[in-house]
Parts: sequence; C-alpha cells; structure tokens
Amino acid sequence: MVTTILTIQEALLDAAYGLKRREALERAQSKLNTLRYLLRLAKDLKLLGVEPYGFAAEKMEELGRMIGGWRKAAER
Repeated sequence: MVTTILTIQEALLDAAYGLKRREALERAQSKLNTLRYLLRLAKDLKLLGVEPYGFAAEKMEELGRMIGGWRKAAER
C-alpha cells in the first residue's frame, strides 16, 4: 500500500509540474482505485480495523473527487 500511495503522489506531482497532465492524472486515478482495493482487502483480512478503514476510505473518496475535478479542468 505504501508503494501505491507513493506512486499516486508521484503522479500528482507529475500532473502539477509536468507537460502530460492528463496522463499523469489518469495514472493517479488508476492507482487510487488499486489502493481502494488493497485497503478493502486489508480490512477483510482484519489487518486494519473498521474505524481506520472508514477514515482512509473517506480521504480516498475526497482525493478521488479532487483528481476528477483536476481531470475535467485539464481537458479544457
């Protein structure tokens, strides 16, 4: 999960400072979906409690909305 989080951060930095913003945002969105799956798996395997899962899921949802907004702005 840590590697996936760092990949998301790298993609967002590429989107902020790079030339291929749309591709970087698509990569960030894809990795965020991977992170959602890994987090659910960690919860199901009882490696993560319900409360920490809820907190993380809420933050991932917020990040997903932000990435979606940035993608729409990049398309203009």
